[in-house]
Formats: sequence, structure tokens, C-alpha cells
Amino acid sequence: MRATQELAGCGSRRLKNAVEQNYISPPIELVLDSSTMTAKPDVFVVHDPLAVQHDMHVSRRGNGKSGLVPSCPSPLDTGITDTIFFDIVQRSAAMKKVCSLIADLAATDSTVLIQGETGTGKEMIARAIHHSSRRKDRPMIGFNCAALSTSLIESELFGHERGAFTGALRTRAGRFEQADGGTLFLDEIGDMPPELQVKLLRVLQEKEFERVGGNEAMAVDVRIITATNKDLRRAVRDGQFREDLFYRLNVVLIQAPPLRERLEDVPPLTLHFLHEHAQRCRRDIQGIENDAMQLLLAQPWPGNIRELQNVIERSMVLEKSRVLTRSTIASCLHADTQPNEAVEFFREGMPYHQAKGELLDRFERDYITCMLKKHDGNITKAAGAARLGYRNFYEKMKRLGICKWGFTKN
Repeated sequence: MRATQELAGCGSRRLKNAVEQNYISPPIELVLDSSTMTAKPDVFVVHDPLAVQHDMHVSRRGNGKSGLVPSCPSPLDTGITDTIFFDIVQRSAAMKKVCSLIADLAATDSTVLIQGETGTGKEMIARAIHHSSRRKDRPMIGFNCAALSTSLIESELFGHERGAFTGALRTRAGRFEQADGGTLFLDEIGDMPPELQVKLLRVLQEKEFERVGGNEAMAVDVRIITATNKDLRRAVRDGQFREDLFYRLNVVLIQAPPLRERLEDVPPLTLHFLHEHAQRCRRDIQGIENDAMQLLLAQPWPGNIRELQNVIERSMVLEKSRVLTRSTIASCLHADTQPNEAVEFFREGMPYHQAKGELLDRFERDYITCMLKKHDGNITKAAGAARLGYRNFYEKMKRLGICKWGFTKN
């Protein structure tokens, strides 16, 4: 691991130890400039955490002019560092579990089913599985099963012979042939028509298929990864999905957690999108205010990562300063997602314990934030006023991604 440290005092040693003890992915380079750093910095500038896995630059500045105030406990304070696994942010326990399972799959060709809500990064997980496997040097071919009609899906997947149907002027290889030796990613598998489910089952069982209009069996060696935002077990019970196909696909199940269950990943994801859109839009926006980040952390994110990405992109279009502000972020969020309004507290159909847990998280976030504001970021005083032990209070801050720096006085 490389670290460039230009710090006064003992903070550099604490940071070095934090990184060595917690960073488990490819190397990280930390660039800290003591010439602009104060004892209690109110600005924390972090460059894109996903830009290059082997050269991540983190800069900390305390001039108060631009940058990011830490919205989660600072590495100088807590030893928390971002970990990147094949472009997947895995600071949260939920994503660490997913990435651990991906690593376990690396040496196998097992069929994988990825389930999760829309916008949770199911395709990113599929790509990580492919790139960590022995098939990484072969193609990964993707296909959306809900995008076309039944006849077109069959032709796209299995290819067709010349003259197989009107307009088939030449023989065409399908997605299975294109992915031979590699990985075939079938998105929205829950929407595959029943008549094609039978043919997919045969490919999984026999490792061969026939082109549309052909009668020659063609052998194929592909790893199948599927994804869906539907409950396939319920679809099986309702007669909408074949039970035998379900068990063929569900050899290894990966649940992609919704963003509301991995809030620790919001800050690094935000920084990644900020960096990405700053380059694309040619905007000189260097960071995000702590209050703005706290607002992002307080959202339920029904659209998950995709919604967060859209909010950051809209905010960067509207922002007039060099730092994303709370007011700009708030204007880009839907009114019904503002955390302090009397709005819907849980989604329709959410299980009781999950709804209760989310409501309690919102309460704890608002309460701890209020205590820290009242006591200027002094955790000892805030914990005392709350009649909680210091360690208990601090662990809640870590879990909720709340940092004291946003509440301290300069």
C-alpha cells in the first residue's frame, strides 16, 4: 500500500493504521496536505473513489471554500475506509456480504440468480461475477428478456438460419453463440414468455440449442447469470414461471440490497457520480456540503442507486457554486421524500419488521443529529444529554453514517 502523508501531529499515524487494518481491496493512495488542514476541518474533499481501483486519491482540506464535509465518521477518527471490489462500493455490511459471495463464486461455473429492486446494481454484480471468474477473458453478453416480443427474443437468443422468416436474409448468430466460452447475462428473467422458458431449460440441461429455422444441434459452453426484480418463488406459485427452470437458475442466489439498507455506501457513491458528471458536464464542482450529504442520507431512495445518480446529475446542472449545497440537492429531490415532512413512512406491502426498522432509523438519525447540533459536535456531551454511553452513541453514529465534523465550530 502506498500513502503520501504530509501531516502535523499524530493524525497521520492513526490514518495509516486505519487504512492498513480496514482496506482489503487493491491499493489506495492517500494524499493529505497539511498546509491547508486545520485541527477540526470543516471540508473533506474526496476524489472519485471508483475512478481507478489501484490509484485512489483522497485529499483533505480545511479552508472552508470548497469540498466535502465527511457525512460519515472520518478515517482520521474511526479507521473507516472505502473498499472497492470490481467497481462495487462495499463499505456497508450488506455489500461486503454480496462481494464475499462473488469471490466465492470465482472458481466455479455455477448458475447465479440475482434478485433485487430496480436500480440496485444487479448488472454491476453480474459483471463482477464474470470479471472475477476464469471466463473473464471471454465475452460477457447481456440481454433484456422484457425488451422484445416472443419471436424476436427467440431469434436474439438462439440466432436464425437464412430464410427462417421474412427478412432473414443471412444466417445470424444469437446471444448464446456470441457468449460461447464466456457469460450470458439474462436481465428481467421473470418476464420471459412461458414458451421460451422451455427452450431455455433445455439449453441449461443439454448444453445445446438449435437456431431458428435450423435442425442442427449446436453445443455451447456458457455460464448463465440471470437477474430479476420479481419474486420468482411467488411467480412459480402463481403459475407464471416454470418451477423446474427456477431451480435450474437458482443454484446460487444473490440478493442485491436496496440503497436504504446500505446507507454507508451513499457518500462514496455520491462522490463517484459527482466526479463522473463533473467531467461529462465540464463543471468545476469539487465536493458536497455536509448538510447536503446528510439530506441524501435521510432519503428512503425507492429508486435506489439509479435515483441517487439522477439526483446528483440534476443538482450539478443547477448548482451555481463549486460545491453542491443542501438547497440545490433539496430542490432536486421529490417533495414526498423530504425527511422532515409528514409523509408516507413506509412502502405499501412492506413487512412489519422492515417498516418498523426503517422508521426507527429515521428517528435515530434525526435525534442524534439534533443532539450533535446542540452540543457543537461534542460526542461526549451529546451522549451524556441523550443518557447513552459514549460507545453506544458513537456506534449509532457509525451505523447511520453521521459525522461530528458537520456540527463542530471552527
